Amino acid sequence: MSFYMLTPLLAILTVSPLQPASSNASDIVVIDGKKNPSQIPEWVTWEHAFLTVAGWRGKDSGITHELRTMMAKDEFEALEGEAVRQSERMNLAEQEAAPLRERYASRDRKDTKLLALLNDQMQDVNLRYRRATLEARNRLLERLSPESQSVLASWIGDIRAGIVSRVAKGDLERWRAPE
Repeated sequence: MSFYMLTPLLAILTVSPLQPASSNASDIVVIDGKKNPSQIPEWVTWEHAFLTVAGWRGKDSGITHELRTMMAKDEFEALEGEAVRQSERMNLAEQEAAPLRERYASRDRKDTKLLALLNDQMQDVNLRYRRATLEARNRLLERLSPESQSVLASWIGDIRAGIVSRVAKGDLERWRAPE
């Protein structure tokens, strides 16, 4: 099976911490899905996959062509449906994060307890969003035949291999969650 892959140019669109754990460039970890696919969290991979499918919805492209032709029509439509709903999940997370960003912007910069509280609350927003993405994956997989699951799994592997993430060492645990 040969999939034409577009290296995802999409940034991970989840809500970032209000203040990263580290801002030193030497404290950044580069995780390359081609070299270390197991290091790319499921939520990241499925977020990219859903956004890719949504971006090509209704079009026959090299990126989704084999999925479209090798999956049953109703199964591919289920994939497209969950993909389109990914932007709704993202918008909800952004709406939940907006008041936290406002509190962050107007905070007393010396109040480290408030910063920690706001970052914890932002992580809660992220976890709800990520879990919703994984729940969408699970709903989708339940609707697919074993053959279509296999086709999709291969395509997901290609998506994962195209992901390169840069994460502050201090943020790795939060970034990987909820896994």
